[in-house]
Amino acid sequence: MTDEAIIAAIKKSEGWPTYTNRATDYGGPTKGGVTLDTLRAWRHQPSLTAADLQAMPESEADAIYRHMYVRPFDSIPDSELRHYLIDLGVLRGPRRAIQMLQDVVGVESDGWIGPQTLTATSMLGHKAVLVMLIGARQFHIALRVQQDATQAEYVKGWRRRNLAFLPVVNHA
Repeated sequence: MTDEAIIAAIKKSEGWPTYTNRATDYGGPTKGGVTLDTLRAWRHQPSLTAADLQAMPESEADAIYRHMYVRPFDSIPDSELRHYLIDLGVLRGPRRAIQMLQDVVGVESDGWIGPQTLTATSMLGHKAVLVMLIGARQFHIALRVQQDATQAEYVKGWRRRNLAFLPVVNHA
């Protein structure tokens, strides 16, 4: 899957170009998955407002996704696992997504993909790692709702999005 296809799939999951600002959304004001804080960091302008986010063009959203969420996973050779990690990075931040990968494969959780992470991932197999990450994300979803009941309204969508990545297993 190409970077452009991954970005398009994530924008679809995030409802591009929909703008939201729900009190229960930890991300705050969001347009198609890009938060106001992300736009502020991208433009290096901490004074940007929700109106600036609402006016953000799709081309800029694509550039943000490419630079901030796709590039950190360039070293992951398997396209399904890479797509999943990028999606997870959009939801939890790339560093947390990498740490989750590292926890699953059993290496030091430093938030950077290096030779140890790549070797451990390869040794376990990309599909196995993907399934383990999906399980870990399901657990995180349940824990988040247990800790904050206001998040329950998002559970169905989060689970559906997560489980959509389950690989088709051939038992032949």
